[in-house]
Amino acid sequence: MNCRTTPWALLALVSLALAPSVACRRTVAPAARDQPAVVVVESDEEDETTPAAAEREPNDDPLQAQLLRVGQRVSGTLASHGRADRDWYAIEVDRPLQVARLQLGPVTGQDLTLELFAAPKQRLFAADNAGPGAVEVLPNLALDVGRYLVRVRARRARTGRPGVLHKAAPGVVHKAAPGVAAEATPAPVSTAAGRYRLSFTLRDRGEQEELEPNETIERATELRFGETNGEAVGYCGARGDVDWYRLAPRAWPVDRLLRVAADGLDGVRFELTWRDEAGQVIAQRQARANEGADLPHLRPPPTASGATVTIDCRSGYDVEVPYVLRLGWQAAAETEVEPNDRGDQATTLADGQPLGGLLADRQDVDSYRIPLTQAGRLRVELTPPALLDVALQLLDDAGHPIASSDGGGAGQGELLSEVPVSPPQALVQVRLGAQARRGDPTARYRIRAILQPAGSALDEAPAEPLGPPP
Repeated sequence: MNCRTTPWALLALVSLALAPSVACRRTVAPAARDQPAVVVVESDEEDETTPAAAEREPNDDPLQAQLLRVGQRVSGTLASHGRADRDWYAIEVDRPLQVARLQLGPVTGQDLTLELFAAPKQRLFAADNAGPGAVEVLPNLALDVGRYLVRVRARRARTGRPGVLHKAAPGVVHKAAPGVAAEATPAPVSTAAGRYRLSFTLRDRGEQEELEPNETIERATELRFGETNGEAVGYCGARGDVDWYRLAPRAWPVDRLLRVAADGLDGVRFELTWRDEAGQVIAQRQARANEGADLPHLRPPPTASGATVTIDCRSGYDVEVPYVLRLGWQAAAETEVEPNDRGDQATTLADGQPLGGLLADRQDVDSYRIPLTQAGRLRVELTPPALLDVALQLLDDAGHPIASSDGGGAGQGELLSEVPVSPPQALVQVRLGAQARRGDPTARYRIRAILQPAGSALDEAPAEPLGPPP
């Protein structure tokens, strides 16, 4: 398991000396306004030298639930008596602003499920991610003060997609209230005997931390955004986990653009989406496993409006290492504005006026609209960053390529020259070239279009060279 952070913003990292086999967890300390959170790496390896309390039977019924104290580990057994054994425990949260973590580890190779209830038939969460012999974790539950029930049981034989962390239905508060859907009748499970260890911890909430449950826009975690940056830390705690964040309405600067980014996680693919305050998609990016996602040059919301952001964990999960979600400002002068992947979103590129742009990854396509008042011959110049291969193409009104240029390699310019065009516009797109393996969300290219009107003599004095990107 890797514990890492990225240098996109100043992020203080305090790490313990860990052996290679020890798992790790990053937690978030409160941060001052406009300052990044402090991320602390903690050992999550259980101390095998500390005796575990024994399970007390009978505990097959919620009324018989054994109290599991904070910091306590319990060693239990799912016995085989010709039927599926289920062990019930109780936990108590005695003060507000606490985050609970439950961890279930089989000692044998059994496939176990860990569930949290507000009442016997009001299930809030279920961790069922891993296979036989693996650990199940509910990593960051923002629970209200009260008593909760925990159930340990064997997972039925897997016939398809592995289970995910199930959350309460939309509208359910942290501690279940009237209207919470009752737990569905469980499927048959294994009756084989197996030993396990269960632990329960509580900690203070981090100021910049996501708070589960936050799987709907109504339950979005508030994302604090100061004068210069915003930051939050969350978990892809299960396959299919969706984390919502909300930015409060404010007076957004008109001379700056936004950048939204999330760093990658080992073995996890997620989708980063920038949305309006009602949750409608504005721009999104798919993050491959081990890689982050970046949405640069976003236009801020309308004045005094809010916005929302989602992290949708599409495949893989990591209950030990969190992602870091960051927001920051970029200069708005002479640059593209996202989203502009499609022709109907194109950034206006005036005749002879250079603009800058960013290609964040292979999914990123930048479209430019060149207004035309007369027919002529168009010249389009593109200068990439030093280590990036880019491609250039001119499209017709139907979106089909008319001319293209992808002959240069990394750091080599591309040129469309003497291409006939006519009003009302020409549409140009920039994307990564055939030799590019990935984009660079921090290195800018420059693009310029020059129209030579029809019937006019070619300029004997060429335009001033475009020059390298800033």
